[in-house]
Amino acid sequence: MRTNLAIMVYPARGSRPLWFYVPGQTILQEVSDAVARFEMQATKLPSGVFGTETKPLVLRNASNWMTAFVSMRNFRNSAYYFDVANRVIKKWPDGSHGGHADGFYMSDNVLSGTDPVRRGEDRRVWTRDNGASYREFARFMAKCMPSGNELGWSEDIADKMRIVLAGGKNLSGAQSSSIFSALPLLCAVMFLAESGRNKRAWPVGLMLLDSIGMQYNVVTKTNPAKYYTWDRVLAHPERIDSGYKGSAPLSKPQSGPTRFSRGDKGTPLGLGPLSKKEDLVKVEGKLPASPKGSASTGSTIDVVNDYIQMKEVSLVIRWLQRVLAQVHQDDSDVEFVTWRDSDPLDGLTNLMSDTALRQMITKPPVSTLGITLHMLQQTRASVLGEIRDVLNKRCTTFAKM
Repeated sequence: MRTNLAIMVYPARGSRPLWFYVPGQTILQEVSDAVARFEMQATKLPSGVFGTETKPLVLRNASNWMTAFVSMRNFRNSAYYFDVANRVIKKWPDGSHGGHADGFYMSDNVLSGTDPVRRGEDRRVWTRDNGASYREFARFMAKCMPSGNELGWSEDIADKMRIVLAGGKNLSGAQSSSIFSALPLLCAVMFLAESGRNKRAWPVGLMLLDSIGMQYNVVTKTNPAKYYTWDRVLAHPERIDSGYKGSAPLSKPQSGPTRFSRGDKGTPLGLGPLSKKEDLVKVEGKLPASPKGSASTGSTIDVVNDYIQMKEVSLVIRWLQRVLAQVHQDDSDVEFVTWRDSDPLDGLTNLMSDTALRQMITKPPVSTLGITLHMLQQTRASVLGEIRDVLNKRCTTFAKM
């Protein structure tokens, strides 16, 4: 997991670099604040009767989607219908009103429930009438993904999803066997259902699309390069393997949440070793999706204990490091680095702490260079300003960043 964004600054030519870090807690709060600013632009739902099966709410731009997921929180006890790429997507009411769970389940009005399975078979993406799980989406992706071109194919699907979000695709005639038939529903699940449960899912989902095809791990002799591909993003690879057996031991060490906030459900908490493949349901893919009953993950920020937030901040920090590096590509005086939670922060100063900055100016090399507290505070303001700028942009556009 990446839990801190490190920043290396050269204050003068030939000087030693100064190392700072912005804690993951601060990063995630900035993401929440960016979404709050975006939500302030929410418009009222169109006048007249919309959201019905015969007159679904059409989603064609970021403002449409944002208005939909903000308003949807007030329609949890009733069905609501959306037009995504000319496919009708149904939001089910919650379980106490004839629907399912928390009122954010999504299904394709035509295809969901049309592919029954025999006893003992794994459910497929169109098996259930109330939609599909991420594991079922992942299996469908893995089935359609061409061997040898996993990265290129995954990037192409991410590009197609951006077009779907922007209303540039008509997939009304897509056949159920085609991966394109599932993209409208997947967009609705990732950007309506998830955003309804946890508002940060909106920009984080878009960051995930940006990250598809990119490497996310440190390569060692025993750890080959791993990339964001759709089979890894939506579910844990061992959970979609054809030979999956829940009681089997894991193929390699894996950490995951150790408990939940309410018995066996709610917010997944903690981080510890897992032993069996069936435990991987607690981990799933790189997408920081909210498990059933864990909508509280979007309210109080607690990166230390909340496993979903650990996944969120790890993805966001990787994305920020890459995007800010592009902003400073012609600047040799600053460098952005992701920092693992397992690595000590010795030698790094918390850029958000005035106490830490005051201590910093009393020691070389800062004290010998004449750097003042005000200068360091200006550095902090500049870094936060750049973070806010790219987060604001990520919320309001579907363009790749």
